[in-house]
Amino acid sequence: VLSDSMNMMAMKRHYDPKESAVQAFLAGVDLLMLAEEHYDHNAEQYLANQQALIEAAIEANASGTLPTARIDEAVRRVLTLKAKSDLTLAPPVDKEEAIQIVGSGAHRNVELEVATAAVSILRNRKGLLPMDAMQKILLVNTTTRKSYEPLGATRGIGPNQTDASFDLFEAALKKTHSTYRTIAAEDVLAGSIAPAADEVIVAVTENFPLPGMDFDQASQPQIIGQLHDQYADQLVIVALRDPYEMRLFPDVNTYLCTFSFRKPAAQAAATCLFDTDGIKTTSPVSVHEARIEAADMAV
Repeated sequence: VLSDSMNMMAMKRHYDPKESAVQAFLAGVDLLMLAEEHYDHNAEQYLANQQALIEAAIEANASGTLPTARIDEAVRRVLTLKAKSDLTLAPPVDKEEAIQIVGSGAHRNVELEVATAAVSILRNRKGLLPMDAMQKILLVNTTTRKSYEPLGATRGIGPNQTDASFDLFEAALKKTHSTYRTIAAEDVLAGSIAPAADEVIVAVTENFPLPGMDFDQASQPQIIGQLHDQYADQLVIVALRDPYEMRLFPDVNTYLCTFSFRKPAAQAAATCLFDTDGIKTTSPVSVHEARIEAADMAV
């Protein structure tokens, strides 16, 4: 049993991390994640917070609060899992060899296959999907450029994505589709949008998990609402994110969701606009305010 971070704000709002660490072990957690969401962006404090959890477990064991038998059980389960997976027998991968393996073309292909398999069409009431290869598109970014500024500026558990998902999607679309034009969120908010009658409006929404802060999505529902009020029958939403935003506009007619903001998800979405063979019409999660009916998703 592996925990999430004991130092995340979701924990700190309600519990003392040190006490939580001890209680987690007592509840049966075998591996405790000490990752820090780095709200203060202070490396020394980052390490101090991690060390405090280790010391709390040591002190709890010394006082008898955390029995040695429970620690032994956790260690035994971890080592048993490693043995079953041959992790204790595999030789360490040479650094230069790892560079050649990790992120290879073969890996990228698998990554794209997985991303494509995750794409779902949750609404297709007007039959806009799949689109014809020559379909004229007005590509709308619903996110203001200022909102992207924190990308890569906060320290996360892994490398943060610094590219806007919209930019990745447009780059993928550009490779295969030439009959589109782009409009920025700032221009839409200023009222500068006039789609032609034969244009499909493809509006891209995004969300990024940023440590210690929320990604600024304020412009997204505002723009989607404006577009839906004026051009509902021409509007396709491409969600490079989870679908929970549907609660803000439950009546949208066309909604394609990737459940991810990563590059392969953007690439998959660009392809799936025109090729829906094998694309799912189901969601692994529900959105209470926006019931998803089978008839809405036919392709």
